[in-house]
Amino acid sequence: MERGGKTVLTFGEPDERELALAAGSLAATVRNRIGKLAVERVDGEFVLGTALGDALRDAGFAPTPSGIRLRA
Repeated sequence: MERGGKTVLTFGEPDERELALAAGSLAATVRNRIGKLAVERVDGEFVLGTALGDALRDAGFAPTPSGIRLRA
């Protein structure tokens, strides 16, 4: 994740379980420490419709016109 959010890069080819764990951890960090985070792109693609985007939505992120967002 770049500083300030917005863009996320994955490494390797994570499976659904790994993505769910990463998304849950990120959501917990946002709720407990950061307060809000918006993600627009994953690996250069618009976040909605990606496997990580789906995992983030399952972890509590909400879709927006520019991507997905979580507010504590």
